[in-house]
Amino acid sequence: MKPLIGLTPTPELLNMPHGTFRRHTLSDHYSRAIAAAGGIPVMLPSNFDDADAMLDRLDGVVITGGGDINPAEYEQDQHPKTDEIDSERDAFEQMVLKSAIARDMPILGICRGLQMFNVGLGGTLYQDVEDLKPDPAEHRQQSLGVHAEERFHSVTIAPGEHPLKEIADNGTMEVNSFHHQGIDKLASDLQAIATAEDGLVEAVWHPGISWGMAVQWHPELLAHKYDEHAAIFRSLVEASEKHHESEVNS
Repeated sequence: MKPLIGLTPTPELLNMPHGTFRRHTLSDHYSRAIAAAGGIPVMLPSNFDDADAMLDRLDGVVITGGGDINPAEYEQDQHPKTDEIDSERDAFEQMVLKSAIARDMPILGICRGLQMFNVGLGGTLYQDVEDLKPDPAEHRQQSLGVHAEERFHSVTIAPGEHPLKEIADNGTMEVNSFHHQGIDKLASDLQAIATAEDGLVEAVWHPGISWGMAVQWHPELLAHKYDEHAAIFRSLVEASEKHHESEVNS
């Protein structure tokens, strides 16, 4: 049986002639990457406040990219460049994250998802890498006209037992990059497993659960073209299959 993988969407307001509606949106690159890896993708609406009921029916979770997390979540005032805050989404994704960790369910964070991993477990963010991080590199390839589905810079993979080490056996990966925020103080439950040339954390691993990883880049945009990025989703789906089997047999 293919594992069922839940994905968190981006809420937004849609103005129509007959009214204004709050809707949930999700790039189909995520669902395509999950399906290609052998999973079944499903969207998790952020206005549903019972994360446990959702996760009872899932085998794995992806916290996707999107707008900025409310800096009040990590006890900071809002920087002028922090925007697209959605407190409902923040609260929902923290529920999903903590519930998935509590039940040892495989969970992958992507871009904002990495930042939610860190904030949800007690870490902090640079609200704007360019303004606040000492000696920052360029992390927004769109500023230089580089297409979203192309790789932009290298990350160095840390040694140890984690999926990126298995995927990138030469110790580096070429990734894309669109973010203006990033990890400042790393949450104590997480390990940094990849860094950019300026030292910014590009991927984390949660050693306290069977499979918990987050990356700052967007592998779903690269997976159809670069196998090392498709391998991230295959690793998640394989872990989700094992989780399903363990739940059935328990």
